[in-house]
Amino acid sequence: MSRKAAVIAVTLTVLAACAAVFLASPKGDLSAADVFANGAVGPHAMDPVRPVVLPAPTWPPRAASAYPNTSYFYAFDKIYLFGYIDGTTWTLYNAGGTPIQSGTLNDGEHVEFNVLTGVYRLDASDLIAVLVGNADNNIVGYYAVNEHSLAVGNKFYSYQYASGPNMKQIAFAYQNGTTIQAFNMANGASLGTTTINANEHWVLNTVASRNKYIKTIASKPISVLNFSDIGYAVPASTGLFSGTFFLGYAGTTSGNADVIVTSFADGTTVTVTNTATNAVVFTGTIDRGGMWRQTVNELYFKVESSANVSVNVVPYIGAAPDYHYMTIASDQVGTRIGIDFYFTTVNGQIDVFAYEDATNITVTDTRGTVSPGDDLVVWSGTLDQGGHQVVPSYVTQWRVEADKGVSVFMSYGTLAGSEFIPLYGIILECDNDGDGHDGPQCDGDDCNDWDATIYPGAEEINCDRIDQDCDGEDQCLCEGPEDCDDGIFCNGAEVCDTQTGLCGPGEFPCPDDGLFCTGREQCNETTDTCEQKQVPNCPDDGAYCNGDELCDETLDMCGHTGNPCPDDGVFCNGYEECNELTDACETNVVCQDDGAFCNGEESCEEETQQCLHAGNPCPDGAVCLESTDSCEEPQEDDDTEPPTDDDTDLTGPTPSGEKEDEAGWPEGQVTGGCCGCGDNGSD
Repeated sequence: MSRKAAVIAVTLTVLAACAAVFLASPKGDLSAADVFANGAVGPHAMDPVRPVVLPAPTWPPRAASAYPNTSYFYAFDKIYLFGYIDGTTWTLYNAGGTPIQSGTLNDGEHVEFNVLTGVYRLDASDLIAVLVGNADNNIVGYYAVNEHSLAVGNKFYSYQYASGPNMKQIAFAYQNGTTIQAFNMANGASLGTTTINANEHWVLNTVASRNKYIKTIASKPISVLNFSDIGYAVPASTGLFSGTFFLGYAGTTSGNADVIVTSFADGTTVTVTNTATNAVVFTGTIDRGGMWRQTVNELYFKVESSANVSVNVVPYIGAAPDYHYMTIASDQVGTRIGIDFYFTTVNGQIDVFAYEDATNITVTDTRGTVSPGDDLVVWSGTLDQGGHQVVPSYVTQWRVEADKGVSVFMSYGTLAGSEFIPLYGIILECDNDGDGHDGPQCDGDDCNDWDATIYPGAEEINCDRIDQDCDGEDQCLCEGPEDCDDGIFCNGAEVCDTQTGLCGPGEFPCPDDGLFCTGREQCNETTDTCEQKQVPNCPDDGAYCNGDELCDETLDMCGHTGNPCPDDGVFCNGYEECNELTDACETNVVCQDDGAFCNGEESCEEETQQCLHAGNPCPDGAVCLESTDSCEEPQEDDDTEPPTDDDTDLTGPTPSGEKEDEAGWPEGQVTGGCCGCGDNGSD
């Protein structure tokens, strides 16, 4: 069986066992914070599968003069290289010792290439930054590091993924008046600029900033998190990955994140603060190897401690045991190449790399998997330079100890996760710049161990925005405000205190006006102007009857002017209505014709707001006929009929009751039978 097949087989066995134990183990209250002492029983303790001893990779001899900066690392999918110094040559080797990539990078240049899952060695002639893993993924999070492998500085090159609702670049400031600018590395186009104060952050999440190589620069030290999901260590304010002051963010693409603070000294006082609300999340004491854990959905936070701690945002108890991720463990100094590490894992694997021959290493499960309170040594052995050991992982806390520098990678799967790796040749020296002062990586007092002009007691250069003497401030002696101008518009006009001769920071020139509808005020360093960004867009929704669209300052939201057809309050002209089909206002007739003839014409009375009828349209005595819409005059009474030949009573009254003549006919009627005769009846 090949080495790779053996590792896969062991890993699969561990994952199956861990999954079964995880499902059977009590989960406890995942929403609550936990404080575990070193050796306390973890919530998912199990008897692990022993790791397989691997043969050492075949690395070629390291040419120290040509390639002083070397690192060994685990990688999958891709490797990204960022140049910070012109003419930096580099060579990448696979585990068989074969060079597979090489080239030259200048400042601001980058290169990326696909690789198979495995272990690699990178040699570089000068300072360089190396990002490994799958950064083209929604499940990724990492802090950028500069050419010194530090995560706090004034310039960073990094990569931001193309899509995903949570993808964003977050910059954290450690000093007041920090101006930050972001640029597209491909064409130099500005992606945004801002000025923020200490403990504040700036989120860059625009369409223009996605799928981009980004250059971020700042007037004062910052850290830069490229975020879409958990799986990263948070840097301290020194730029190392352990310390006493941290600014960070925790969030996830799905599920929850665990924020874990681990102590490297007994009696360490730790305070965790929500920087969005200034609410204290936790305060307490943690001993060496102990940790505080909080499961969160989203949190901007600050960690302060009395001694060195590490802070990690990783999948642990709050996430599934098979959560995809990759990250690098933090040692007690914070260089991530060290001799003592505490860290947590879910299912997956731990990769340990040695940088020197005869490095003795012990990997211990500190959660007590054999019996409560007992540590379990899972692997112990010796590795030579470039040696590599895989230890299958599960849900627990670990400790890795070595007598020489090693680095420790933790991961699950090969689908997601990305990290900037530490470079061995850079960070193991105590005094990298040779100024006689050790850097923070060796608990020294040099605030910049890569610049020989910066150390405690160095001569300050007036108002150059650099703290040469490591007192935390840039000296600015002045006689007037013109002596204090740093040329940066967005941090305001500096002022001069003529009594002390010291320059002071200016007021931010673009304060928020507090109005929702004008958007967020932002300072544009390129044009030296204030701009309104993120102005609420209230587009026409195409509906007529809700009125015109507008921005509602009272409710801080987009709204509508309302019905464009309001009632005019007049009863007799009907009720106004809006017709969405015709985009018009219409009225309904109040007193409509009821179709009846005999109740007269309809009319409206405004005073009483009633509909009335004119009444019977026929004159008195006439009959109204609804069937013919007409009036009928009344008929006179006629109880008898005119006489006929059969009548025998010719002297009686006529049928109409009129007076008869002597012949028995009504008076005035023709009595003779002679048509055309004269008055006397003769011819």
